Amino acid sequence: MKGVLVFKVKGRVYGQAANGRTVLLFSPGAVITDDEARAAGLLAGAPTAKAPARGLVIASSEREPDEAPPAKEAPPAKEAPPAKEAPPAKPIGRMTLAELRAVCEAEGVAVEGLNVRAELIEAIDLARESAQEPEGSDSRLSDEN
Repeated sequence: MKGVLVFKVKGRVYGQAANGRTVLLFSPGAVITDDEARAAGLLAGAPTAKAPARGLVIASSEREPDEAPPAKEAPPAKEAPPAKEAPPAKPIGRMTLAELRAVCEAEGVAVEGLNVRAELIEAIDLARESAQEPEGSDSRLSDEN
């Protein structure tokens, strides 16, 4: 930093943002250059002009301060991706009590008096087994002739 003076800030230094709000520029103990001090109004004179950063181009005539950059034209709409398959069903043994009650309600299983997960799982299994068996047969009976 040849030829640059450095200052240590003793008190808070405030400035104005582009939208008019008061903002803290430097806190006590911060080390600033003479250009930063001039830009903040702590030293007489104007700060030296600096070239803009490479690759950064802001055309101030096209937008207002603190405004988002101009919107680019939207690219042509792409076709919607194919719908994802539904996630695999959660095993009954891993469901919560609330999920088991929802399954019972959806499948028409009576849940009065059932308050434990094991009871709900058993009721769902019995209802599903009875729905798969043909009418007139009883799973409690066996052919032992």
